[in-house]
Amino acid sequence: ANGLQALAFALCHEQWTFWPSLFFLGWFAGRMRRKSGSLIGAVGLHSIWNLLVSLAIAAGAAQQL
Repeated sequence: ANGLQALAFALCHEQWTFWPSLFFLGWFAGRMRRKSGSLIGAVGLHSIWNLLVSLAIAAGAAQQL
């Protein structure tokens, strides 16, 4: 079941080049939720991931200036 959830997570993001990392993130978030019984850890992980991706995009854009 966790593998299907991770696949759905990756497919919802529609970024095929990042599919392996998105699948792993979805899989790990699902494991965190199952172990803790709470979504807080998975939501925090997703927030940190989004922050890191945003910083990487901003750094790439700054280099192009």
